[in-house]
Amino acid sequence: MKIFVLTGPGYDDCRYEVPVEVDLIESGYQGSPRDLFTNRRLLTVNTRTGVKTIYGIELFYLLRGKMAAFASRASPHDLHDVQHLLRTYGEEVRGFVERLDPEAVSAFLDVVAPGSLPRWRGFFGR
Repeated sequence: MKIFVLTGPGYDDCRYEVPVEVDLIESGYQGSPRDLFTNRRLLTVNTRTGVKTIYGIELFYLLRGKMAAFASRASPHDLHDVQHLLRTYGEEVRGFVERLDPEAVSAFLDVVAPGSLPRWRGFFGR
C-alpha cells in the first residue's frame, strides 16, 4: 500500500513543493517486525518551531524491509532507498549485516554496477 504526501509552501513551513512517497507495510510483512512498539527508535528533528521527536522503525527492520521489497518488486525507488541506507548508515549496518536475508542481499548484488561489486560483496561478506 502506498500513500502520497504533499509538502511545501502552505504545509509544514517548507519552501518547495516536494512529493513524498511512503510505503505502508503491515507489521510482520516483508521483514518488518511484528511488534512495532519494542522495535522503534525515537528520532529528534530540529524544525523552525523547535525540536520535535517522532518514532521511526529500527534501522535493522527498515533496511531488511526495504531489501525484501526490492527483491520482490525490483523497483528503482526501493534500490535507491537501500543504497541510501547503506551509504548513510554503513557502520551501523555492519553490526547486523549477517542477519539480513541472503536472498535479498543477492537481489541487491545482482544489480550493483560492476565497478562497485567488489566493495559491496566485501561489505556483505560474500
